[in-house]
Amino acid sequence: MLESVLSELAKQGYTEGTKQEGGTWPDLISDSLSGGLFDNRRYILVEDAATLGTMPENFAKFVSTSNDEQVAIVLVYGDDPRATHTKFFSKEVLKNCLVSKPAPFPLWANERATWVQARARELAIPITRDGAEAIVDSLDTPEEIAAVLQNFRGFDKPVTASLVSDLVLDDGSKNMLRYIDSLCMGQTVQCLKILDTLTKAPSPDETLIKTLAGLENRLRLCLFAKEQDSPVYARAIEAKKSYAWKMARTCAAKHTPQTILDFLTSVIALSISRKSGTGGSWGTLVLQTTKFLSTK
Repeated sequence: MLESVLSELAKQGYTEGTKQEGGTWPDLISDSLSGGLFDNRRYILVEDAATLGTMPENFAKFVSTSNDEQVAIVLVYGDDPRATHTKFFSKEVLKNCLVSKPAPFPLWANERATWVQARARELAIPITRDGAEAIVDSLDTPEEIAAVLQNFRGFDKPVTASLVSDLVLDDGSKNMLRYIDSLCMGQTVQCLKILDTLTKAPSPDETLIKTLAGLENRLRLCLFAKEQDSPVYARAIEAKKSYAWKMARTCAAKHTPQTILDFLTSVIALSISRKSGTGGSWGTLVLQTTKFLSTK
């Protein structure tokens, strides 16, 4: 989002000026007024802007959205709701500010794929739908996805699922997806073999947490696919053409709703205990997976 804002300022003729973390309002305003009459237009970037505190009332007169201004001040606030920009500026000042907010990260996998495509368009990345779905299937947070998209900056060919797999996913991520897919298809031997490989990953704790997140997402879809009104749910989450939805339907056909719900509950409990450091291990997941595969 910041990159998009700075790109727009560049189009308006602003060049990079000073960059700072926090600071004080008097120093910041003084810096913005220090240029000469014929100096180039520039922007001042302030990261961790919440540390500036509330803007003093006597500085409000310097804030303007006029296109003739020589200096633009870009203030970056974090995700902490206690550090929101509305806390530090009066309503009158905010009327003269351009506020950019990130689009909320969607809940459903299909909506996340659309979100990825939108971010890719902003970065001029020619990503395909299956490429976006591959990223969503393997990553769980917007920060991770944003970092991965940077790998495809400047690509002049479509970013497909195959390309994502080759250039982004490590062996652990690939095996995670293979584990989840083989579980959905009821391929017991292959599923347990892949799971055994995952337990030996270089970063077992990190791999376990990612695997649990991916499994949780897929099992949720399985529950929806099991419902009598599954076509209604599919339309609601626009998942009908999604690869993950097809795999979820395959899994749903092999198990009862209660079996799926019990497995999902155990996966969520394992994830919570693992993240909180109170327990949970690969051995637990292996036992739960074996039980699920042997239950209809």
